[in-house]
Amino acid sequence: MSHDGPRAQSAPEVGLIHHLACSGGTIIARAIAAMPGVVLLSEQHPEQQMARRTDPVKQAQAAGAPITDFDVSDRFVRDIAFVADRCADAGQRLVVRDHTNRDFLGTDRCRLLTREVLGAAMPVRSVCTVRHPVDTWLSLQASGWFAGSVADFLSRYEAFARFAVELGFERYEDFVSKPDAVLGRLCGALQIPFDPEWRAALDTIDHMTGGSGRASNDIARRPRRKMPEGTLEAFAAEPVFPRVLDILGYGPAPAKEAA
Repeated sequence: MSHDGPRAQSAPEVGLIHHLACSGGTIIARAIAAMPGVVLLSEQHPEQQMARRTDPVKQAQAAGAPITDFDVSDRFVRDIAFVADRCADAGQRLVVRDHTNRDFLGTDRCRLLTREVLGAAMPVRSVCTVRHPVDTWLSLQASGWFAGSVADFLSRYEAFARFAVELGFERYEDFVSKPDAVLGRLCGALQIPFDPEWRAALDTIDHMTGGSGRASNDIARRPRRKMPEGTLEAFAAEPVFPRVLDILGYGPAPAKEAA
């Protein structure tokens, strides 16, 4: 999607975090939001589908007003630039948690639309986080958020994985094992300060969306969700599965009892 409207070239650089749903992204984003001077917006996207019921422009568009998707996208850029400017004036840094899931599992586009749209108008700096595809799949199924086949899921996951390698990524599994080390790298990639006392501020982050599968802020490895019979066999039957594992450095397919 091109963006040829008014530009915000003077806007400060904006950090972007990309991850699929059910991949541990919410707790990682909450930890980043706990860093000093960071203002984090959660699950943002140019199409603003999550605000359709309450946003006046989206309501008007749905009711038949002559408002195009381009108009909505341009408004999104202006809103982000406005927030980034206000943050910069206060010595803060804006980080946007992209609603990446819409681009890869909610539609067939398999592109980072938020990055494309904002990057055409202002400086952006992206990082990605990932989770093992089997665990992501199990969590998606438990939430009822993806109705496609394993093959379809892996094809979309691979497309995101290739963006992750290009932009830089961290694994959720590494985060729960060594959160300080992973957060330090993520903060370095986003060029925001790392505070080793970030846990003390974690419970104060109460504006975040997401986290439907997480009941607490405890950061630790958790048992794998119950796996329906034949799940690993279905993954192993797909040629793309070992490619995805290799791309993201997960190694061979996991045993059934792996966490």
